[in-house]
Amino acid sequence: MMTPEQAVLASILICVGGALLTLLVSRSKTIAGWLSFLTTAFTAVLILSAVARVLTEGPSPHPAAFWVAPVFGFALRIYVDGLSAWFLMLAALIAIPAAFYSIVYMRHYRDYGVARYYPYFLLFLAAMYGLLSTTDMMWFFFVFWQLMTLPGYALIRFENKKPENVRAANKYLVMMQVACAATMVGAELLAVTGVAVRGSTRLMYDFDTVSANLPALLAANPVVAAFAFALFLVGFGIAMGMWPFGQLWLPDAEPACPSPASALLSGVMIKVGVYGLIRYFLWLVPASTRNVYPLAQWGGLIAVLGTITLFTGTMQALKQEQSERLLAFHSIGQIGYILLGIGTCMALLPSTSPTAATLATIALVGALFHVLNHGLFKGLLFLNAGSMLHATGTQDLNRHSPPVAAAIPRSRYRA
Repeated sequence: MMTPEQAVLASILICVGGALLTLLVSRSKTIAGWLSFLTTAFTAVLILSAVARVLTEGPSPHPAAFWVAPVFGFALRIYVDGLSAWFLMLAALIAIPAAFYSIVYMRHYRDYGVARYYPYFLLFLAAMYGLLSTTDMMWFFFVFWQLMTLPGYALIRFENKKPENVRAANKYLVMMQVACAATMVGAELLAVTGVAVRGSTRLMYDFDTVSANLPALLAANPVVAAFAFALFLVGFGIAMGMWPFGQLWLPDAEPACPSPASALLSGVMIKVGVYGLIRYFLWLVPASTRNVYPLAQWGGLIAVLGTITLFTGTMQALKQEQSERLLAFHSIGQIGYILLGIGTCMALLPSTSPTAATLATIALVGALFHVLNHGLFKGLLFLNAGSMLHATGTQDLNRHSPPVAAAIPRSRYRA
């Protein structure tokens, strides 16, 4: 029987293999679509079985090492604990309907082939599985982040004959690379400075190693640690659409994608940023060092940013007349609620009061519940918006629907 870590690695490899197969059969949109769906469904079964095992029996004692190279300071270690399991479950639950919906949806594109869609869809999904389970904060984080960024870029510019879609893809690419660089520089600062403080000669970017070095770093050089965590906040804030970064790319990127890809982008990808924020700010710092780690201050800042994000995103959504652009701004607003819950939890945790501890727990549970809640309903809303676009030929919410036969532009859809 596979361990949860083996199931995740198998799912990543199956997605990569499925991407190659869908590319080979891409001349037939139907065959490629069904192959993509079957690949997605099979990996989702593996992921959900791993999630069920972790949530019922508990996580494995240690991460599973599949490739370790101490000379270069990296290791492919995969670990599925309760936090990873929650986000992996979300990815699997959204990927299944998105892949199934794609089978019919992608047939209607007349001028664009699916060789530029299904392989990237599956690689994008593989990246989600990897980012939500890897314990390497540098090299394999970079590999999976690029596996998310580059296929995401291709999906956003799928209709590359539209200049606005190309511009949206370029914005996404730049912002994701900035986010990747910020997060990796933060990891480098913690890893290198932590090793120097402890007088060790072995540099490893594994999560547990960096966490073990962090108490000495926080005591000896809190400024470096604060700068590193600020970079984490920027990097993951960009990915999740936090104010002010979300407004720079998300409202343009999500409407440009084919609707099933938008469901993955909004339902899963931006939640990877939420996962990173929780993992790095709450799980990375040992509980014994909370007295020298300004958790409450970081929590207050994140709660304020969450409040601004939820207000600005929601207000901007109210002004939109295009369905998918409205949903994109609404996603920013909903991310604000999640950030508010995370920040409140962090602000209350350092308190010794039992009431504060209870409220912190409720805040974190609320944030995690809304991660699943928003992922599911927003993914389905994007699929619904795709159905509206297919039926009417427009995303304009102010236009009356013409008859279906007259609504579908010949330039985009095949009769």
